Amino acid sequence: LLRQGNEDRNESISVAIDDSFGNIVVCCGGSLQCFDVNGKEICKVETEGDISACCVAPSPEVEDGSVIIGAGLVDGSIKMWGNYKGRLDVLEMLGTLSQEHQCMITAMHICDDYKRILTGDVEGNVFVYMPPPEGSPL
Repeated sequence: LLRQGNEDRNESISVAIDDSFGNIVVCCGGSLQCFDVNGKEICKVETEGDISACCVAPSPEVEDGSVIIGAGLVDGSIKMWGNYKGRLDVLEMLGTLSQEHQCMITAMHICDDYKRILTGDVEGNVFVYMPPPEGSPL
């Protein structure tokens, strides 16, 4: 699978597996690809900047193999995508999280409750992103 998804690119930087449906996310440079459990490409996006870490979780709203994907970039930014609106072949940009990291992100995790995203960087900093409290102007 890695050879298939990687044949015309540099070596793979980050791989994440959705343990509910078996979807596999492979990030290489600025390319993010999602494969099903059989190795068939489901979707692909190109980003501005190189991806250094990724994570994947099943979508909480749909039970059809839809996923939420997080990508940490070399510049410390974090981008989120999802394909939870019925089209598995299209990743929709969900947004960019505030940039707390000032260096390359090396690890990411979406918690089971979908309310927290944990990230770590090359300098040893760890941040927890949580939604603003209800009623907050943000």
